Amino acid sequence: MLSLTGGVGYTSPYYSASTHPSNNPHNLNCYYRINAQSTSNVIKVFFRQFNLESHTCCSFDYVAVYEGVSTSSRLIGKYCGRKSSLIVQGRGQYMYIHYHTDSSVHSTGFQFRFSVSASATPSCDQLSIGGGPGTGFITSPNYPSNYPHRADCRYRINAGSASRTITLRFTAFNVESHSYCRYDFVEVRKTINAHCAPNARKYCGTTLPATQVITGQQYAYIHFFTDSSVARSGFRLQWTVSGTELYFSFLEATVIYDFES
Repeated sequence: MLSLTGGVGYTSPYYSASTHPSNNPHNLNCYYRINAQSTSNVIKVFFRQFNLESHTCCSFDYVAVYEGVSTSSRLIGKYCGRKSSLIVQGRGQYMYIHYHTDSSVHSTGFQFRFSVSASATPSCDQLSIGGGPGTGFITSPNYPSNYPHRADCRYRINAGSASRTITLRFTAFNVESHSYCRYDFVEVRKTINAHCAPNARKYCGTTLPATQVITGQQYAYIHFFTDSSVARSGFRLQWTVSGTELYFSFLEATVIYDFES
């Protein structure tokens, strides 16, 4: 594992993955841990010359980026394919990167550097929602007025037990639109490290996302992120924790999938 450190204002040099720009070996596992020296800092990682085996869910060769000290931390995203550039941002003291290749299809990997800055917005996290049967609402900051730029809000709904049902129903939705929801988005995950539909989906635009009924999981995770331009009224989400009966359904509607990673 390569340990990297930098405080506010620091920008690192570029680091190369394994044998980049030559083809990287099969069955590779490389780990990088970034220490930003404060839990209130923002870590931004810039990838270039990114070339990994493509797959819809990045199941073969991939770069997985976590917000924390290990692969048990919150997964920010899992990335593969060919991209001229890629930027991944997280908040907190640490970021953990895992680069993996399988036993087939060579690729050249990537280069990356990172920068550290102080968080520009107050925390809007709500990590103790629920705890047992009940219902309530989550709204974007300032709703129904426009949400702020550079918002980075995490919400965790606790059913109190994996035998209960969590229902998520959006009653209002207006978030900057983009084909792949790259700018502003709401992401819903059924597990903390889910990254691919149907267990994780990103939403943007003005279409109400599908109602989700989640069973077999104690928690549901929601992430609201905005960039530095374009603001809308945001969202209003009703959550309900109920029952003990184990069943699963995922009601389909018109949604925007984030399949480009």
